[in-house]
Amino acid sequence: MNIIFTNKELDKREIYKHTRAAGVSIKDCEDGAIIVPVEVCIYEDVNNNGEAVTITSIIDKDGKHYVTNSRFFREELTYILDLMKGEEFGLVVRKQKSKGGRTFVTCEMN
Repeated sequence: MNIIFTNKELDKREIYKHTRAAGVSIKDCEDGAIIVPVEVCIYEDVNNNGEAVTITSIIDKDGKHYVTNSRFFREELTYILDLMKGEEFGLVVRKQKSKGGRTFVTCEMN
């Protein structure tokens, strides 16, 4: 496991929660669900096939833990984090269809 990005300094317990504790998959959230992130951790890990995957982990203001490996979600979230520079914001979960007909998740700022 290799931590790529955090929006704040994380202690060992917080790192454990982000990287090892079970979280709600973003793909299981309803389209339009709102998440207000407090902690964000993006890290690289190895999946069951031995392939490197990048995981985005979010702890919201209520302490709920969300995870996703969606590149689209991660890219939009990191753009918003850079734009907001530490200010509180809400994320709206968006489910969209690709040209190939597959559903993928992304987000937008609330």
